[in-house]
Amino acid sequence: MKILFAVFVAALLFGCSAPNRESISAVRSACRNASQASMVTRQTDKKRWFNPARYYSAICKIDVSHCPDDFRTAWGVYLAAWHDRTTAGDTKTALLELATSRDPSGLLGLNGEIESADKRCRESRESLERVAEKYGALDVH
Repeated sequence: MKILFAVFVAALLFGCSAPNRESISAVRSACRNASQASMVTRQTDKKRWFNPARYYSAICKIDVSHCPDDFRTAWGVYLAAWHDRTTAGDTKTALLELATSRDPSGLLGLNGEIESADKRCRESRESLERVAEKYGALDVH
């Protein structure tokens, strides 16, 4: 009887988390694909660089409806951080203009905005990874 109870508890613990783990793993895989698809090659020097706007556009299309609530909450924070980063990325043109202008006093503020947005992206990704780890969906990539 004790063995049957232990098997039942193990099935509950591991069986219930399997769909969550699979859903989260699918989202993480889609993020990796979005990241790879967001690499662009500049025609001028043939160097590859990451396009934050392209990444944000791609991750907005990822369906997280089958993921657990805590992951969906962390995902919302992640999307908001990338939205902010994309908006800050739009200021790169303004940064270039300020750098060549006669009054570059706004340069530090815009650069700080980009750094702050980058930090929020990193922190929100770490939060997503903590939730993924909780469900056993933190695969190596």
